[in-house]
This record gives sequence, structure tokens and C-alpha cells, in this order.
Amino acid sequence: MSHYLLNNVQPHGRVLQPEQLQRVIADVTALTQQMQEAGVWVFAMPLTDPSAATVVRSVENEV
Repeated sequence: MSHYLLNNVQPHGRVLQPEQLQRVIADVTALTQQMQEAGVWVFAMPLTDPSAATVVRSVENEV
């Protein structure tokens, strides 16, 4: 079975208007429900702000 990642990203520093945010939430909720009903949904987890990102590098198979 194929696996897909749906990643919904809001540009850093940009705030959606309430009506835009409501539309996005409704669309993502509907898609999640469709995926659950089809048996292909795995999980959902929000991402943190980009300022919390960490870079991890592997050097000679060591992290």
C-alpha cells in the first residue's frame, strides 16, 4: 500500500484571517474523515514553529 504525507504549513509570521482559517480547518477535517472511512488514515500531528527546528547530521553512520 502506498503511504502519503499531507503537510499543511502556514508561512512563518503570516496569520490567516478567521474565515480563511475556518475554511482550512473544515477542508482538512473533511479530508481526514474521508481517509479514515477509506481505512487509509494513519495519524495526524501538528508541527511546531520553524524556530524550534533542529538539524541532525549523520557522520560516518553516527548521529
